[in-house]
Amino acid sequence: MWLFVKVLAVLLVYGTAIEPRFVDRDNQLAPIPNLPAEWEGKQIAVFADLQVGMWWANKDAARRLVRQVVRIHPALVLIAGDFVYRARNNVDAQMAEVLRILQPIIDAHIPMYAVLGNHDYELMNENSRPDSSNVIARRVATALDSAGVRMMDNRSFAMPSSAADSADS
Repeated sequence: MWLFVKVLAVLLVYGTAIEPRFVDRDNQLAPIPNLPAEWEGKQIAVFADLQVGMWWANKDAARRLVRQVVRIHPALVLIAGDFVYRARNNVDAQMAEVLRILQPIIDAHIPMYAVLGNHDYELMNENSRPDSSNVIARRVATALDSAGVRMMDNRSFAMPSSAADSADS
């Protein structure tokens, strides 16, 4: 029984205090039919789960991630949501921190596109109430959009005609 408790404690510490601080980079080559020649070989960075506001927050890992993105300077960045965590009472403070974390990408003029995640809607589990979470989601989206992050909520955007144009927009 004690062995089980010890193993469970180790897994809990690893899963909540250690693993969230890893920044893994996984390069993938994606063949895209009919891709314009000027986009050939260009990189796109994709990440998610900043979850600013989470206990034992992973803000340092998020800053390291952003530094890596700026260093590789991709043609564009896609962010797959979960900017905040349980933001009901402090969404403005959490979004101010999110924007501080993303600022180096903004300063590097790398276009960013994003969608919101379940935490941005406060949909943590099957008992979450989506009707009350839309207010937070709108505030997250508005803050990001105001900072120049193009929100993809049921919208599409024409990509620049060349990757070089993309880096300048």
